[in-house]
Amino acid sequence: MTPQHIGVLDDELDIAVLLAQYLGNHGFRVSRVQTGPALMELMASDPPALVLLDLGLPGEDGFAIARQLREHWRCGLVIVTGRGDAVDKVVGLEVGADDYVT
Repeated sequence: MTPQHIGVLDDELDIAVLLAQYLGNHGFRVSRVQTGPALMELMASDPPALVLLDLGLPGEDGFAIARQLREHWRCGLVIVTGRGDAVDKVVGLEVGADDYVT
């Protein structure tokens, strides 16, 4: 059986590597990217079934990336971020995230 594919967008390499190792150890195929444009390239070439998205990307709007994902692709979307503000959580879910984890 082919392993499910998960995309991880996080600019912090340590966190991205940790997530990828954990998920890989549990049988998932993981693609790590560090920018919104790189995620869009991944979605066009090898779309994952689930995307784990960090909101705190330098020079990029994580909410805009989430909106773009929802406009163009059907995949699971979980926001994984250090932002614990209730407003961010509400906005994240309103733009289409399936879950929001801090």
